Amino acid sequence: MNNALENVRLQFESFWSVYTDVLGNSLISASLPKNITQDAVEFLKRRGKRVRPLLFLLTWVKISNAKAQDKLPDFVLDAAVGLELLHSFVLIHDDVIDRSLTRRGSPTLHMLFSKNFPSAIHSENAAQSLAVVLGDVLFAEALARINHAATNNKSQRLIIPYFLEVVRDTGLGEMLDVHMASGPLKNYVEADVRRMYWLKTTRYTIELPLVLGYLMAGGDEVHLSTLARYAELLGLAFQIRNDLSEIEKSGEDDQSDILHAKKTWLIVRMKDLLDETDRSFLDLCISDHPRDNRLVHKVRLLLEKSGVLPEASQLVESLLQQAAQLLDDSKILPTYKNKIFSVCDDLASIMFS
Repeated sequence: MNNALENVRLQFESFWSVYTDVLGNSLISASLPKNITQDAVEFLKRRGKRVRPLLFLLTWVKISNAKAQDKLPDFVLDAAVGLELLHSFVLIHDDVIDRSLTRRGSPTLHMLFSKNFPSAIHSENAAQSLAVVLGDVLFAEALARINHAATNNKSQRLIIPYFLEVVRDTGLGEMLDVHMASGPLKNYVEADVRRMYWLKTTRYTIELPLVLGYLMAGGDEVHLSTLARYAELLGLAFQIRNDLSEIEKSGEDDQSDILHAKKTWLIVRMKDLLDETDRSFLDLCISDHPRDNRLVHKVRLLLEKSGVLPEASQLVESLLQQAAQLLDDSKILPTYKNKIFSVCDDLASIMFS
């Protein structure tokens, strides 16, 4: 990890730790039980990749010509906190939707909450409900942090509407994901998955931090559509690369895309590459799947047989090249282009370290 990235990470983690303690005290002040509050704070403090706040901070540092080793302004760290709160909100809801048991190697928030209810009959519903509502509280906190950070910024009038637009699209992407999970595999094509990835993940994971960092550092508003398209290409590349890494570890825990029978790019593309017999078998695996490693083994065999894995790797490289060419051909100032390119390199190291 390079020094600039490490310095930014250390500053954010320190600020985040203090913030989550303050948030915990405010939850207690609202008369929430201490054990519920402790579970919430523990969940938030878990070590994560911090992709969104770090991408935002690195973009702001480089575009504003600040030095990463210098103390970052509180308003910038406030915005970074807002982005991590937004991610926590998404994760909590996602875990309830997927009925996941673990997150970052420990119980999901709703599983943590479930131990606080003595009656097994009501514990699951109560714990999930409590987790969903806390997620909503974190979203309100995220909006408050972003709003505070944007005060007196020259692009203030754009920031909150843009933030809310991205959050709306994230929700629409989640709805698409849920709907796709319930339909037969044959109904979906690559374009469906690409749109779902863009809405559900890319907009709030890459586009939002990149654009907010650029705007808050004084970047020109005229180039926002170029940055959004650049982020879309990067996001698809990194999502497919993540799908490939998920295949390598599938079956290790309940987060596995295969165990959840997710209609990822790999699965949908593989369907088109298989012959009719194997395609029917794949459809059976995905539509009527046991949540155990038998499914993982079957799907892995089909993935290898289809030849989709090397095709996916080639597509990742092609998308990265398209993104670089788009930025190179744009009218963004050359000095900014170089800084955005370097942020892209940092992003890869954050996501896949």
